[in-house]
Amino acid sequence: MTLLRPLALTALATITLSGAAQSQASPGRAVLEKMHAAYAGKWYRTLTFVQKTTFYRPGQPDRVQTWWESLRYTPQAGVQLRIDSGDLTSGNGSISTTDSTWLIRNGMLAQIRPSGNEFLPWIEGVYVQPLDVTERQVRAMGVDLNKTRKAAWRGRPVTVLGASTAEDTTHSQAWIDDERQVIVRMIVADSARPTMNVVLDDYVRAGGGWLETKVDIYIDGVLRQREEYSDWAVDVPLADALFDPAQWQTAPHWGRKPLSRVR
Repeated sequence: MTLLRPLALTALATITLSGAAQSQASPGRAVLEKMHAAYAGKWYRTLTFVQKTTFYRPGQPDRVQTWWESLRYTPQAGVQLRIDSGDLTSGNGSISTTDSTWLIRNGMLAQIRPSGNEFLPWIEGVYVQPLDVTERQVRAMGVDLNKTRKAAWRGRPVTVLGASTAEDTTHSQAWIDDERQVIVRMIVADSARPTMNVVLDDYVRAGGGWLETKVDIYIDGVLRQREEYSDWAVDVPLADALFDPAQWQTAPHWGRKPLSRVR
């Protein structure tokens, strides 16, 4: 942690207040407010599901892996996602927030990365956490909330955040279904990696909210990864230990008992 000198702190506060006043008037902020209000007090706080993950690589056979995913929101920790990759006994996976990722190998912490999961503000955070937190996270992804436009996606009206013209397909943006107030498409543009086009599909009702049950990830127009969900459950108790890298192997895990489908 770096301590700021009083003068710098004052200047930062002035800039932050000015930016906050400007952001509150942005059209993108209004869209986030609408998403939040649509499910205030209704959206689930925890989610578990089994994911069939298929990887597509040119010239190689398709590779399929099972992921066990645990998502939760708490005011103290924010939105967290644990992914167990493959056999639960292998001890491999990750824990992610919006801005950080802890990689686990053989049940032990292998690496901490200063980058997180771009899905989390859109599929959970916007509905349950303070709106200012969501806005900061979305802006940090490079989504320009001063740019929005109306469009259609698979015959349904949507609002696009992060672009003002249909020709703009290279900047980070989120496509929000106007009726359901859920994200149906993401473009993740990052100079450090190829641009991803993500399609969130096959939504079903889950508790007081919705759940996408199929996600396709394209890179340079080519499908590279497909995610298909099953055995989902919402608002189930999840222990703090499940999201502690030091307790990866010992924390109680819902996947170690017989599953029953929850639709």
